[in-house]
Amino acid sequence: MARPNDSGASGYQLREDKDTIALLVTERCVALRIRALIGGGPVFLRNRLITPAVSPLVSLIVDPASAPHLIRALRGAGWHEKRAPRFRVLPTMSTIFTHDDCIAALRIFTVIPGFFADPEEVFDRLWERSQPVKIRGQNVPGLDRIATAIFATHDRLDGRRQRNGTQFHFFANQFKALLSQTEREDLGALVQAMGASEEMHPLLDELDIQPGPLVLPSEGYARMRLAVDSVTLQTRWALALLELPGHRRWALARSYLAQKDASRARFERLAQLPHTLAALAGSRRRWTAANRSLS
Repeated sequence: MARPNDSGASGYQLREDKDTIALLVTERCVALRIRALIGGGPVFLRNRLITPAVSPLVSLIVDPASAPHLIRALRGAGWHEKRAPRFRVLPTMSTIFTHDDCIAALRIFTVIPGFFADPEEVFDRLWERSQPVKIRGQNVPGLDRIATAIFATHDRLDGRRQRNGTQFHFFANQFKALLSQTEREDLGALVQAMGASEEMHPLLDELDIQPGPLVLPSEGYARMRLAVDSVTLQTRWALALLELPGHRRWALARSYLAQKDASRARFERLAQLPHTLAALAGSRRRWTAANRSLS
């Protein structure tokens, strides 16, 4: 692999390094019986897509239940976790690993922000649709074209609310040209099944796909997103308020206020408020602590 201090590292060297990382990590996943899917890079190439630049990251979507085992294995193989950005209420749901022998880095996704269905169910759906991607003559599991369209235009895979608008339209315009009507319908159904209609609304709008109804985060999503053992309905409402795009938060608030609760139910909600605030405010600390414990 190319060294990180090779100041003249070219796009070619970066691609070669990314291919090496992808093969090594997917081989490790096979050995550990961990389901994982490659995204970006070779997946774009297979689907006749172009990118504005060569990303320095290898993207890997991992079965949430198995992610801790892979993280332990990576640390044992000399990979180092990059410190997550501070000053965010919710944790970023991806982990970036670097290696002293690599100019590229590895990014592992477990829970996808804004995909409100149970994360295990989300991964199962992506896995069922997976297609082999050829890297140096070897086939590795990768995202299919529909899933690639979704991930390439996801607004906040890095934890921020917005991505570069030019990049979104760069990819969205390609999918508008490439996807058939059947594929668009398939994409709409997949987004709705993953509880991601609000998160992926910009893409659905670009492709003239009717979004599904507003939904709350599932219990499974809320537990993993907040790194807690159990959640209340109020916590799920509060999490949705933080996660949804700004223009949809008022619609969520109206739905919450319109609930016809008896006085006892309203009192119970008020009593649960400290628990809800603690679940949200401590999520980043708990997520970090859980990752550090994987030794």
